[in-house]
Amino acid sequence: MSQADEGGRAPLTHTREVTIDALMEHFANDVMNGNATTADFRVEMERASGQDLAGFFDQWLYQGGNPSLQGWWDYDPSARALRIELNQVHEVGPTFELPLQIGLHRDGSDLPDVLEEVLVDARFHRFVIPVDFEPTHVTLYPNVQLLFQRDFGPR
Repeated sequence: MSQADEGGRAPLTHTREVTIDALMEHFANDVMNGNATTADFRVEMERASGQDLAGFFDQWLYQGGNPSLQGWWDYDPSARALRIELNQVHEVGPTFELPLQIGLHRDGSDLPDVLEEVLVDARFHRFVIPVDFEPTHVTLYPNVQLLFQRDFGPR
């Protein structure tokens, strides 16, 4: 079997490191000038990622709504820890399951000095993140554009 099809495109390998842009381009090339359903798209994304994406498609496509997060953060110098409270306050749609990246910044830096990932999977969450410096600001999803609303800042 050839490593490229007649159009010269190499097939995607079964790796979790493939970017969403590469997956989308591969899918678009496969169905060019044809028809595909959402189910076809899901099957292709599951095949390429090696993951069951039923929950993802259910919460982002079929149930409607967008997450809206509200919360605060503060630094406890005696515990050398950042405390975060986050609430899902949207009125439409499910309680989302979000792997949330939190960026901790010092000295006004644009890029986070520390990047933590937590799972937001309920309406109410409190997190404690050990950190040896007092952040000047804290960002949600500092490296990702995501469709969600946020009201989040220092306490």
